[in-house]
Amino acid sequence: MKARQQRRILLQLGYIENLFIKLHQESKDILSKEKFLAEETKQLAIIKLTQDICEVATTIVKIDRRLIKNYRDIEWLSLKELREKIVHEHFRIDKGTVWNMVVNNSIHLENKFLKFKEYINSQGIDSKIESYTENDSIP
Repeated sequence: MKARQQRRILLQLGYIENLFIKLHQESKDILSKEKFLAEETKQLAIIKLTQDICEVATTIVKIDRRLIKNYRDIEWLSLKELREKIVHEHFRIDKGTVWNMVVNNSIHLENKFLKFKEYINSQGIDSKIESYTENDSIP
């Protein structure tokens, strides 16, 4: 992997870390499925954050398409498909499925991205970016 690709991927991963922080903030008071289904604003915020996470994952794969084969711990194609569904079929999204995903899967997916960041950092390129900040630009 080229140094420029690695830097771009690490920048995107920092952005994903921030999105997961925001997702946890939005979902921290979701105690029940019924409460979540009753709060449309909360649903829309969580769906948008999920879309953004999927979008960034898709961008990472565009930077280096070999990642689909070389790093299979993340379901790259599933994230791309979820993004497509949110963007193009948003009116058909099952809110109960969104609740289940946030409650049961978001921390697991976040951990997969953290391990992926370790993998990218282990690729032997000297120039490492530790985190993304709101002021950083995304190439």
